[in-house]
Amino acid sequence: NVLDQIRSLGIDVAVVEDDDPDKWGRTSKFLQQGREVVYQAGLRDGILSGVADFLLLAPGGIDWISIMKGNKQELKRLREVRQSADFRPTYAVLEVKLSGTAKSEYVLQALCYADLVEGITGTVSDDLYLWLGGHEAPTHVHRNKFLHYFRAKRAEFKDFLACFDQGIPPSPKPDRPVDSLGPWTAAATEQLEREDALQFVSGIRKAQIERLNKMGITTMAQLAALQNPAANLSKLRQQAELQRETKRRRNLDPNATPAYRVICHGGARVGLASLPPESEMDIYFDLEGFPLYAFEHQEGLEYLFGFSDRERNFTELWAHDHAKEEKIAAQFIREARSRWERDPGMHIYHYGSYEITALKRIASRIAGKVDREFADMLEADVFVDLYRIVRHGLMLGERSYSIKKVEKLCGVSREEDDLADAQSSVGLYHRFRCSTVKEERSKLLTTIADYNRQDCYSLSDIVDWLRKEQSKEKIQYIPWKIQKLEAEGLSEEQIDLLNTPGACGGSPHRRIADAEVIV
Repeated sequence: NVLDQIRSLGIDVAVVEDDDPDKWGRTSKFLQQGREVVYQAGLRDGILSGVADFLLLAPGGIDWISIMKGNKQELKRLREVRQSADFRPTYAVLEVKLSGTAKSEYVLQALCYADLVEGITGTVSDDLYLWLGGHEAPTHVHRNKFLHYFRAKRAEFKDFLACFDQGIPPSPKPDRPVDSLGPWTAAATEQLEREDALQFVSGIRKAQIERLNKMGITTMAQLAALQNPAANLSKLRQQAELQRETKRRRNLDPNATPAYRVICHGGARVGLASLPPESEMDIYFDLEGFPLYAFEHQEGLEYLFGFSDRERNFTELWAHDHAKEEKIAAQFIREARSRWERDPGMHIYHYGSYEITALKRIASRIAGKVDREFADMLEADVFVDLYRIVRHGLMLGERSYSIKKVEKLCGVSREEDDLADAQSSVGLYHRFRCSTVKEERSKLLTTIADYNRQDCYSLSDIVDWLRKEQSKEKIQYIPWKIQKLEAEGLSEEQIDLLNTPGACGGSPHRRIADAEVIV
């Protein structure tokens, strides 16, 4: 998209092909020629190497943000400088990022590229640019402000390389999630798995790892075998034990279901005690959102409302702007309300807080009747967060309690080409918004819809599986806010009236009043 935008301005773009065996030499040649823009520039020295998104010819303080916004005079000035007798090719680095927020690693990456460019041309611009997701133009960064930091980090890296033993790779530290290590994630994960590292115990904190290390416990196996642990380590020990058991099973069968334990909470409305009985009107709901929309329109966009019913009839509602988003939100709320009125025992199942947070935000914009209907359903606990039920009702032998992990309990197996997670769907939807090819746009939306449909079906499967466990463990469902209602002094007869078909008042007293009229 950025490449197309640059070309649309009539700018000369030299492209270094990805499969060019001499991309380094080709890049150097383009830079020495003084080409206006070099795309996918291959850069390296004896220590660092990489491919810069764009190198922009920037002699004499040329303002590339102005050029990107269509300033023809600034582009003309660039070309005049380029033709001058004392012209010397000087380049600025432009990196394009999907994220809408500038991060330190983005700046450090651009600084690395600038350093490599300087090694080729003997000079480099003080200007760096980050084109962030959802932004109409690049963000400017002053190289000199970060130069001392960059040189210190580069020297630190040189020292690291000097001491590096390929046969003894350093262990990733527990100060950040493994999946935040970018291209090193796979290698770090593999190494930590070999080490049976404590970082992979679900829910463990850095302080707990440090405490266990001081006790001489450095592996999951040691934690699982810990005798008479302190109360605050008992749950971690059980978690490690379950994860070890899951690993043992999958060594025998890669598709084995994870080990788990059901947690009983006595008479509290927690875990499986908060899982309602089945209703034919139940629906399973999943949103797909595009947070990058916020950078142009103040708020992100919930572009797909997907939901399925007990018969696996799947409905997909699409919105590509906020006006349409409000319409499909109202359509969803009306459909859910209609089902609730037909059976007050129906529920809407979702996974995590995202759906409710997004609906609250959209409903507040819609206001009026739809907002009140949504508020009534919230008040009546029509929405059921399965993540909360699972997190408090089970101990699962997996590293996380994401829907992709929990669905394995039900035997759900996704296709290999399924999207890995919600972040992947953001990337696909971004490609959809950037694409002008009809066939590609249609294919991208189909892929996202398939991913969303599978999430809805998984919700249904998880609910069914949890109900079986609820029955097996003889855990009684504690009805809608019954503890609170009893505390408010409502009688058993009044509480019974709350489930009267057609009684849809928001508060308990309004609902009872509706029921008394109906009865």
